[in-house]
Amino acid sequence: MRHRNKPAKNRPTCKVKLMTLFVTLTIALLWVAFHQKQIREQEEKKVIQVISDIIVIEAQKSQQIDHWWMRTQLPATAETMTLLENKKNEVLSKLHKYRSISAETESLVSRFNSFIPGAYVNGGFRFLNEHDSQPSYPTNSIGFFFVPEEMMRESLYYCPTWNSGINGIAMAALEMPEQLEVAILFHELGHAKRHNKIDGKPDSDAQSAERIQEEVEMTEFSGEILNQISHGAYHKYINEIIKRELKKNRFEQVIASITSDDCAVFNAMFGCSGEVPSKLLMVNCVYILGFRFCETRGKSMKEKIEVYNWFETNIK
Repeated sequence: MRHRNKPAKNRPTCKVKLMTLFVTLTIALLWVAFHQKQIREQEEKKVIQVISDIIVIEAQKSQQIDHWWMRTQLPATAETMTLLENKKNEVLSKLHKYRSISAETESLVSRFNSFIPGAYVNGGFRFLNEHDSQPSYPTNSIGFFFVPEEMMRESLYYCPTWNSGINGIAMAALEMPEQLEVAILFHELGHAKRHNKIDGKPDSDAQSAERIQEEVEMTEFSGEILNQISHGAYHKYINEIIKRELKKNRFEQVIASITSDDCAVFNAMFGCSGEVPSKLLMVNCVYILGFRFCETRGKSMKEKIEVYNWFETNIK
């Protein structure tokens, strides 16, 4: 009588062993990935805080108190109109002084060779002319609206801004270092050239790729103006920061390496001694540092847009 060998019960097959090993490895890899993600998130939060401190805390160390020449909303009187007209003429004079920096600055000053002054009054932008009405626009003019300190403090946004809705630039009624003010104003005039009501095109959506690329281009434009005014010192120092951080392969890490001494160098370069001017200058610095880092790595506009989006999303 022949006896058959019966398979041993509960003996794990090779297939089951492999499956068990696969599940174990998958769990281990998922745990490692999760742990690495936590580490990256912690590092990201640290970098964000460091960059925020570079802009805010360093600016608060300024030795000079900001001088606001209009602290509250002014009444629509002849005295106010005279004040705004004088301030507008001061700004125009500065732009003419630096118009020869480049072909584009020359073009912008020629295109917009006069401003119509106004102010932020009763919750909105208004022209304070004798009839308190909307003026007719010659092709070479745009509105220029001064915003008092109390309104700027509420918004916490101090940078001059082109506004297509009012066909003008809104600007803090604040004494600014001349060179920084000119660089920022040319940035906004670049927007005005593209989107004014006379011969410009409508603004694209704020989050569109076209709009964000325009912001990158205008920020680089203002950075180039600062570089020309400083006879190349601005970009040279930014390049030195990038070179000393060659081992870092992320733009956020390079930006976060900016020191208090670096901030002092930039402020001294353009005479920024007040809190708001210093803050505005450092915003340009971190953008330009990020953009030029991209260039040293052979990256294109796509990566510069990523820098801009990261900054806008994470740095308040």
